Amino acid sequence: MKLFKSLGLEMTTAITLFLKQSVAEQALPFRPAWNPDTRQAMAETEQGVEETFESVEASENQINHDLKTKND
Repeated sequence: MKLFKSLGLEMTTAITLFLKQSVAEQALPFRPAWNPDTRQAMAETEQGVEETFESVEASENQINHDLKTKND
């Protein structure tokens, strides 16, 4: 919010500008900078590598395990 205020914009005006520009370009008005984990997930999805789970709890357990392993 500080950024937009420093530019003299209200948050709603900034969001409106973003949405109008997205519609005009039929795309995001900027190029996202994906982090390595997101890039890997996108590549795996494009290659058809998918992981399914029996339940939400099983999915959450896997996510927590992956995070713990990554942070160790």
